[in-house]
Formats: sequence, C-alpha cells, structure tokens
Amino acid sequence: RTDSDRNYDGMANLYLPQTRKEVETMSRRIYKALFPDDYLTADQSRLENEDLANVNSMVVRHFYDNITNIRAFSMPWIKQGVLYGTSPSRQFWDKKVNEQFFKERYFVSRKDGILEPKTRVVQRPVKTYDAPVLRAEDLFQTYVFPHNAQKPEDIEMVFWKTKVQKWALKQKSEQGMCHKFNEIKDLGAEAMFDFEQTQERLQQFGQSGEYPVIQASGWYDLMEIWCNLLLPGEEYPVPCVVEIINETYVTRIQRNPFWHQQPPFDWMRFIIPPPGEFYGRGLPEASISLQHMVNDMLNQTMDSATLALNNITIVNPAYAPHAESFEVEPRAVWWADPNAVKQMTFPDLSDTGIKNMSVMRSVITEMSDNSPQLPDPIAGKARSTGQAQLAVGEWQTDLFTIVELIGYQALNPMAKKTHMLIQQNVSDDDIIRI
Repeated sequence: RTDSDRNYDGMANLYLPQTRKEVETMSRRIYKALFPDDYLTADQSRLENEDLANVNSMVVRHFYDNITNIRAFSMPWIKQGVLYGTSPSRQFWDKKVNEQFFKERYFVSRKDGILEPKTRVVQRPVKTYDAPVLRAEDLFQTYVFPHNAQKPEDIEMVFWKTKVQKWALKQKSEQGMCHKFNEIKDLGAEAMFDFEQTQERLQQFGQSGEYPVIQASGWYDLMEIWCNLLLPGEEYPVPCVVEIINETYVTRIQRNPFWHQQPPFDWMRFIIPPPGEFYGRGLPEASISLQHMVNDMLNQTMDSATLALNNITIVNPAYAPHAESFEVEPRAVWWADPNAVKQMTFPDLSDTGIKNMSVMRSVITEMSDNSPQLPDPIAGKARSTGQAQLAVGEWQTDLFTIVELIGYQALNPMAKKTHMLIQQNVSDDDIIRI
C-alpha cells in the first residue's frame, strides 16, 4: 500500500513481519548447528602428527573462544546469508596499543641488602589487542569477479568498498601503505550517508529503523581490490592488493601480505545457485510475494474494523443545514429532522481476515523450511510417534545439508586462514604459553 490522495484518517498501513521472523528462526537454527561443543578439530597430515594436530586445534580454538569470539561474530554473518543468500566475512590480524596509567611494582635495596617492594604510577604503551579479527562485511559493498564463479575457489578478483577519513589515509601513509598521500586533494564528503542499496533492502524485508547520517568532514571512498598482478621483476602474476581513493588515486599496489596468499574473505551461501552464478538465494525470495499478501490482508482487516466501528453518516442538507456542526459525543444536540440523518453500517470482516492471514503465515513458514511437515493421520488413526520422528528427522536433514555446505565453503577455509595468521604473527614461545 502506497501513499496517495485517497488516504483517509485512520487508514491502516501496517506490516506483519512474518518473513523477518522466519529469517530470525533460521539464523538461530544454523547458529546452533554450526557450533556444537566440539565444533573445531584438526586433521593430522601424517600418522605421527596426531599430538601436533590436537595442539594446533586447541590453539585456534583458544583464539576463537576467548579472544576473537567467533560466536558473537557469526550471528550477523549468518543472518546476512539467510537474508540475501550470500554473506562475505573478512579476517585479518589487528594489533592495538594504548597509552595507559597503572601501578608498577619495583624493588628498592635497603642498607642491609634486603629488597623492599614498592609501587609507582607509570604511563606506558599497553597492548590491548593482538589477535585475528573476524568481521562480517556488507554484501552490497563486497563483490567478486567473475560473477559466474561456481565456488569460492574460482574467484579471481574481490572488490571491497568502504569510507575513510583523511587522518586514516595519513596513518596508512606513515605505515607505507598510501603512496603520494600529499597529492590527494581535499575532496572528501562532509557527511557519510549509509549505502542506499543496503537500507532499501533491509526495509523491504521488514527491518525497522533508519540509519542516521554521520556528520563529519573529509570522507573518502576507498576501493580495495585483491587480485593477481604481474609485478616488476616477476615472471608470472602474483597475489596482490590494490587500493584506489575516490576512483582516481591509486595509493597502494602491494604483494599480498598474508602467508596464505589468498584474499582475506570467506563466503557463506544459503541456497547454492545453479551453474553459471556465484551469489546464492536468500530465504525471503521464496515468500516475499506472500509477505505482501499478508500485509494487504492485515490492512484490509483493519480497514474493515475501522469502518465497522466508525460509521459513515448520510445527511440530507435540506433538512439538516447545520450538519457540519454535529458533534459526536454524549448528550450532543443535533438540530435536524431525524429523517435527514442516516447511519451506514458496514460489516465487520475481521474474523475472515484473521483466518486468511493465519493460513498465509503458515504457508510462509512452510516455504521457509522452519517447521517439520508431519504426515496426516492414516485412515482416521492418530499419528504415531514413529511417523513424527521420521518427519522431524527429514526436517533436520535439510538443515544439516545447509550447514555442511557452509562448513565446507566458509568455515573450513576460515579456520585454515586463522591458523596461518597465528603462525605468521605469534611466536612459538607464545603458542606454547597458550
């Protein structure tokens, strides 16, 4: 229902978020299935490496459970995959240092040679974070080439867009990752608007709220490209990262800094597409038209109730010249001929609308595979426990198939990259302490 000149006071314009509820339910089911108690194991490369495989799995799980918190990261990542069909995640190593005040313990030697402990307040750099970071990225700002890659291994280029301020570019320049920083003109936007595609798609699927405009000076568009390039001195193309500012300034061309030499992205796809396409299918695509139908039924039901409770009055102006002064209130006095005023009664069809909405909500749930389809009773007999168990088992099999594909195409490569990042950035002594 859209705004038009035919709108009237009290006209219903409601939204029943049934599809959103199905997205939330499916996201929780996938989350629970992805992370059982023993969700992470390591395969040994040789028979004699069984102990080493167990140690490596415990190290990676230590980072996942205690530092990176993979469970907290996964829910928005999973929800985006269920909602849109594809969800990219990014993994990199982050090190944060902050100046802090704290009490330091030190010892003073007395005349008798005994060390006396004392404390003093000092200000020193403290490492607040030094570990991998897992981050769910916006699908509409992260895309691949070719678009018809059959699986993540077939991706040749990954494009990622974001917005940065000039101080961030200056910081990258000091780290040697922003070439000719001083030549970048001050053309940054004065405000950062949320990406329109993302906001419109969320509103279409019933996500409430609006993203505010962030007021700030100097926002620049940063395009990051992960691809293979033929660098000077190389005989064949090698994995590289390229950064472009405002689609004009190429500020970085660098060899892939990660040991695994792959783009730092992993891809979850909810419904695997047919050959010739990379992006998956989201849960709402099968039921979005039914969601519109439920909304129309809800609004018509409310309109029916509104008209039944607020009758339309027919007035003969020849016998009721002061009809505009009629007040609808207790003990009101209307100066008119009783035959000049007639109340029109509309039937209340709320019950019919509610029943139809219930049927359509059940169809949406069935289309979303969020409820087990129990078989009908046979020949008037009650449904047996065995029949119910078989139906629930079949229902769970569909979920396990989705989870297995997510593990194969996203979580397994993600864990391997985490292990490589730990090898690249953590010393052997630190791993032993962990």
